[in-house]
Amino acid sequence: MPRKLMVTLEARRGLEDARLRFTQPGNGPAARAKLRNLRVAAERILASPCTCRRSPDHAECHYVICEGYLFLYEVSRDTGSNATAGDVTLLAVYPPGFGRRVRP
Repeated sequence: MPRKLMVTLEARRGLEDARLRFTQPGNGPAARAKLRNLRVAAERILASPCTCRRSPDHAECHYVICEGYLFLYEVSRDTGSNATAGDVTLLAVYPPGFGRRVRP
């Protein structure tokens, strides 16, 4: 059965804020590339959830930083192996410089 990605409301808001930031009128190819990189980061989290670091503040969570954005997520059935790990819940996406509850 394929792994599922669930996205919390907080994470959805963070992704939407990033989309709005990078699609403003006048933004060029560099902004679109950054937005694409954020999408790829979410896809990589789903494909290899156990590869990224564990949060020092929340032992059950992992995180990855892409384009300055911090993706905080947890893995159900975190076996430590990408092959057997369960579904992924994206908990939050914080923009660069945001006062985070998690220290990377």
